[in-house]
Amino acid sequence: MKHWYPAVVCFLLFISCASNPEIGGMCQSSYGNFIIHHVDERVTVLEDLVRALEAAESAGAEFFNVSVPVTHVYIYTDHQQFVTKKYGLIGRLLNLEWYIGDNIGEKVLLLSPDHPTRVHDYDSILGAVGHEYIHTVIYRLYPHCPLWLNEGVALYLTNGSRGKAIHQSMEFPPEKILTSGNPLYFANHNGYSFADSFIQYVLEIFGKEALFRLLERGDYEKALGLDRSQVYQGWKAWFMGRTNG
Repeated sequence: MKHWYPAVVCFLLFISCASNPEIGGMCQSSYGNFIIHHVDERVTVLEDLVRALEAAESAGAEFFNVSVPVTHVYIYTDHQQFVTKKYGLIGRLLNLEWYIGDNIGEKVLLLSPDHPTRVHDYDSILGAVGHEYIHTVIYRLYPHCPLWLNEGVALYLTNGSRGKAIHQSMEFPPEKILTSGNPLYFANHNGYSFADSFIQYVLEIFGKEALFRLLERGDYEKALGLDRSQVYQGWKAWFMGRTNG
């Protein structure tokens, strides 16, 4: 990776902190605990989004034992416009067709399922909205949660446990992924395919309260009683045992 690349990503993340997700012409549609901001989205699309959001809300409330306040969801019909709302104009220079959902703090951002990219269709975009909602819950509870754990919990709660077939042709993530705050590094090293299994491992071996301690700041020794490398090696051995057995 070129030396300037991490700096660019950090700069983009800095821009995202101040991004305003609203665009001209947006209207609001209220559905229970969700306010959806959109531009003439079809009612059937809105209803599909709300069903996915409510399922994620139920999963998050049960897992964390919390009641989450109203959440604002912003839907965009143009992919480039969506990208700039998170990463600014520099985002247009990156090849991010896989990127269709995100959050800014307590707000969900999503490309409209009616306007898919080459690598995402209606259903896969719809499937992302619950994932992004879980990120807003984590932000409320654990604002300093590291990227690896943040993505892992969102995947675990909304994508379900994947079978071993999905991993057979993939390289196991390096240990560095546990500490990297770079979302491109996460994506490029198969984080989206493996991170949920890490959460499952921590839950099975250490328990939910230990996981919650880990989510606070990613302090492995304080939360789990083992250093990060020991936890990584334990997870890898556990995972290989499950998938090769």
